[in-house]
Amino acid sequence: MSLHEYLDQHRERHIEEWMDFVRIPSISAKSEHRGDIRRAADWLMERMLEAGLDTAEVVPTEGHPIV
Repeated sequence: MSLHEYLDQHRERHIEEWMDFVRIPSISAKSEHRGDIRRAADWLMERMLEAGLDTAEVVPTEGHPIV
């Protein structure tokens, strides 16, 4: 199966997953969203592992976490 065929067959699921991600109110300029920023980083790390990466981690920093 080609990449385009795979994407076409799983289009709705991918859109739903990305919609879940963009619903996380991870506005970095607002301190009240610090927990949401971490939740967005965790979400991204999980998707990376599900996609087959051997390792992915959320790394805390003095500011916002990085994936």
